[in-house]
Amino acid sequence: MDDGSKKATKAEGAAAPVKAKAAKAARPKKGPKEAKPKREPIQDACVFAFRLSTTDRDLIHRAAGSGKATRFVRGAALAAANGDTKAFDDLVGQAKANLK
Repeated sequence: MDDGSKKATKAEGAAAPVKAKAAKAARPKKGPKEAKPKREPIQDACVFAFRLSTTDRDLIHRAAGSGKATRFVRGAALAAANGDTKAFDDLVGQAKANLK
């Protein structure tokens, strides 16, 4: 009969490795994120859409920069409609910088 002596020697002989938790403790804790100020809703807002090819869409996304395509197109359209050449030139400069 087995008296459990083999099990006892296995448990005594094999010590489990101890993992240090110093890596987590050494990291500084992050503070709370700053809340973005809420934008005022646009009164009488509507949607203005147009169709374009995927090539043109990709070009606009590259020229505008990451996550700014809508703002870029809206700014270009309004600058052209208002005859604001300075704002339009600023957008062209931004596009040239992003396409490099």
